[in-house]
Amino acid sequence: MEFEKMIEYWNQMHRINFMYLPVKDDFIDRRLADFINRSDPVKKAKCLFVRESEGIYSYFKKKVFLKIEGENLIIRVGGGFMSIDEFIEHNHPF
Repeated sequence: MEFEKMIEYWNQMHRINFMYLPVKDDFIDRRLADFINRSDPVKKAKCLFVRESEGIYSYFKKKVFLKIEGENLIIRVGGGFMSIDEFIEHNHPF
């Protein structure tokens, strides 16, 4: 039943064109906002990042660490890093 509620929530979210508003003085958060706000509605619905502090976010039930390498947002995974696109595709629950 919980999974069905999540699917319904996701279906509703991808129909809504929300904007992610970043913390002004946080460069990583501004880059994340650019990434999310430029994404198509389906991808946007998968980008449910909640900022905890600079570079630290919750993504569903996971705590994740973001950083910028060159021009890319990357996320620490285990002992390495993964692009944000790859992370979302492997970790979204629906």
